[in-house]
Amino acid sequence: MTDHQTSLPLGEHIRHLEDQARLTLDILDMATELSDFQTLTNRKATPEQILSETHARLSDLIPFATTCFMLVVEGTSDFMPALCIPESQQAFIDDEVRHLTESGLFALAIRENRPITIYSRNGTHRLVLCVLATTARVRGMFIGVHPRDARNVSAVLLSLLRLVLRQCANAIEVHELDAMSRSDDRQINALFNGLTIPVFETDAAGGFRHMNPATRMIVARAALKGDAGLLDIVHPDDRPRLAERVGLAMQHSHPVTLSCRLVVDCNGSIDVLLHLTPVMATTRCVGLRGVAIPASDLA
Repeated sequence: MTDHQTSLPLGEHIRHLEDQARLTLDILDMATELSDFQTLTNRKATPEQILSETHARLSDLIPFATTCFMLVVEGTSDFMPALCIPESQQAFIDDEVRHLTESGLFALAIRENRPITIYSRNGTHRLVLCVLATTARVRGMFIGVHPRDARNVSAVLLSLLRLVLRQCANAIEVHELDAMSRSDDRQINALFNGLTIPVFETDAAGGFRHMNPATRMIVARAALKGDAGLLDIVHPDDRPRLAERVGLAMQHSHPVTLSCRLVVDCNGSIDVLLHLTPVMATTRCVGLRGVAIPASDLA
């Protein structure tokens, strides 16, 4: 509390504290609104869309003359321009980045993990640098440019800038992790569909939820109905043992293995080793994943 504040009459001092409290609440509301990227994440926005939205939010907060976002290239760790507004200033930004890299200031901005303000190479502008980083990794760099004679950006606005950029980095990371997951899913599905032995997943009632082509072929050759389940593709004599093992797997959430016969057509069957693994949703078993290895392959 300053000497000026302590000398204020009680009524004015209370009003001053109320104004400070309202200002604090306004800043907190602004921070909450600016840093909410959940909508972008939910609709699976691309990094380009995330950066465009971030620029729009920052424009209302701090009207930089030039704004540039750089993103880290996976595999090389290089920083490459991803969005520059206006585009006509990209050459200026590239020249400044080369200078900042050579002088070590670019690396300093990464280490600081907070906004830093420096002068441009020719001294005509002030640059605000702030790393785009999650708690796990650096995703890129933000560069905002002001003319040298523009007003200084307040500490409060710089804190809001850092908060918005942190959430921007988080949204980009969510997008990349989701893209990696989809890529992994495609690879797994390709492997799943390419296997020549039956591989499948059932629901809790034993009905097929997913089948690879080898399993679908068995269902088709055995002239089974479209809603056929695991018990239907097993020889009738082996169904009681299978039902018992399935019950154990579902109840205790443990994998089970048994030898049985699969019905491969209306008149024949093959000996297989059937391995079943529970599909868990938290602590509840919601189905089984299975693979049927022909006995001839195990000989």
